[in-house]
Amino acid sequence: MAAPDRAYETAGCEPEGMTRAEVLAFLRATGKVESWIAGRRARGLRVLKDLPADPTDPAKDEADRLRREQNLSRGEANKRARTAEQLGHLPETQDALENGDINNDHAAAMADARAKADDQAKAALAAAEHELLEQAKDESPPEFRQRLERFIAAHQGEDGLADHDRQKARNTLRSWNDHD
Repeated sequence: MAAPDRAYETAGCEPEGMTRAEVLAFLRATGKVESWIAGRRARGLRVLKDLPADPTDPAKDEADRLRREQNLSRGEANKRARTAEQLGHLPETQDALENGDINNDHAAAMADARAKADDQAKAALAAAEHELLEQAKDESPPEFRQRLERFIAAHQGEDGLADHDRQKARNTLRSWNDHD
């Protein structure tokens, strides 16, 4: 969807007085427009990162600039900037987002999975990107995120360090004084 003209047209209508079927079409259209906007914003953030910095700009990075431009919380701006960066390596995910095939939460899950993956898992993710996106269309974002976590875990390189880190994280020691 190069530009969501039909979705914009539908989303621009007033929902009051619509039939149930029309309201459902309206909601689908607004979702497609939101996805398109998120995809375009991600592209814009990547372009901004590649431009020379403006020495008079008080923003320290793209996330800070986005926070200031869109009046976002620091956390939300950072999340959007991280997602945008990873989508630069996930072209099919970028396109699916802009086409409204997935929503921003699906794209963020894919971006987070890539960010956490080692080189071996990143290669596997790139090879399976299309198939994973097909599954995302029928899954909620939390379900898709879980699928991606399992996928990355199955494709991570085994250097022993990951196992050691998991074991270390499970080790706990608790102590307390009982005054009985």
